[in-house]
Amino acid sequence: MKSSRFNSGLGLALLTFVLCSYPASAAPTTHYTISSLGSLGGGYTVASAINDAGVVVGYSWTGSKTRHQTSYGHVTHAFFWQTGKIHDLGTLGGDFSAARAINNRGEIVGFSEMDVSWTAYRHRRAFLYAQGKMHNLGMLPRSVWSEAAGINVQGKIVGTAGTGFRDAMGVTIQQAVIWSGGKIRALDNPPSEAYAINRYGQVAGKAVNDGFSPAKWSASRRQSGALLTDGWGYALAINAPGQVCGEDGGDGFGKPRQPFLSDSTGSSADLPLLPGQANGTAKALNNLGVAVGVSGAACIWNERAITDLNTLLPPGSDWKLQEATGINDRGQICGNGTYRGNDCAFLLTPIPEKP
Repeated sequence: MKSSRFNSGLGLALLTFVLCSYPASAAPTTHYTISSLGSLGGGYTVASAINDAGVVVGYSWTGSKTRHQTSYGHVTHAFFWQTGKIHDLGTLGGDFSAARAINNRGEIVGFSEMDVSWTAYRHRRAFLYAQGKMHNLGMLPRSVWSEAAGINVQGKIVGTAGTGFRDAMGVTIQQAVIWSGGKIRALDNPPSEAYAINRYGQVAGKAVNDGFSPAKWSASRRQSGALLTDGWGYALAINAPGQVCGEDGGDGFGKPRQPFLSDSTGSSADLPLLPGQANGTAKALNNLGVAVGVSGAACIWNERAITDLNTLLPPGSDWKLQEATGINDRGQICGNGTYRGNDCAFLLTPIPEKP
């Protein structure tokens, strides 16, 4: 979950529930109902994030082909899903948009193409969807594109901008940015990227530190410490207490990716993998410190114990859960998988335990 309002009384009650349901030394007793998010008409949907009201955001094919040949081929729109219905957010003018995060006020951020030209990536802009309208957030001077990835309850937004420069391999150098009060500024020097922001303005992402490593910013300054490990990785989510999760070690050249979870000081430790798996990523985190992600299948970590979410579904569900991408403080989880062989996005809702 990208951002949420933390209530200590509710948090204590939920923490008690979670610890009882997910003991570190035994398999969780909590099971889930599962809902398909459907699609915007094209039969393919990806869930990105969820807020505490259970509203899920992501992107979906609409059923139309793009007006110009591109790598994806299908008209794809950002969406939000609420109480059984999927809603099309449209685009800023092109054939592609994707929602990346939602806060507890229902404000949604992501990116959209501006037109349908062959150089559409250069016309990609970060957006804020609020009060029923998609707003172009703009980009840094001299940058060539922008994407928004996280928003907190105060409406501060973080993301990444393309600088217009390329590295030795020809890849566009990226820079972490933050929008506040409608204005954009750089969060760190390039290369850097920002993915999530909590209610206190702390940011998770990645930056250069003897490698392209997980990074955490507080008061717009990058924090030092164990989180900034040598090698490659990403800090993908941050909760209100300041814990961060992500992946560490993957370098794009075959080195295993290890999921990690930090404490509020930035000291991090690896999370376990599912049996037989060599890689994993912790993709989302709620305010209780429960993380979800992927390790060969969609999984959940509580008290650093891992469980395959497929084992917690009703018998005969015909679902295969591939990755979990969001979790809220109610324990609801969104993600992506297959249902009877078809790609689908899902929402898991905990089944209350009988007294």
